[in-house]
Amino acid sequence: QSLAPARPDQRSVNSEVFCYLEDLPEATWDASIPWTWESYADYLEVLQGEGLGLNVATLVGHTVLRLFVVGDEAWHRPSTPDEIRALASALTACLHAGAFGMST
Repeated sequence: QSLAPARPDQRSVNSEVFCYLEDLPEATWDASIPWTWESYADYLEVLQGEGLGLNVATLVGHTVLRLFVVGDEAWHRPSTPDEIRALASALTACLHAGAFGMST
């Protein structure tokens, strides 16, 4: 799971999935994540602005990519060939922006 790319209308479902997978309290999550980005490049810009004191290698989550491209139907059906091409394109954009790789 990752935090980008994420359309504004997908932020709550992304938060729910992340909190479930990582066993995080939603109140703490909501207070900690500013959600000021949609693209992976914008997400990395926010991270860099936080002044991280260590090296960070970010991954793009497969679930987030599917939600970004397919929307809510990502939970109920496989991707179409056009959606698979769109997924690959979205991943390529994330990698060009600086993502280290994809997490599955």
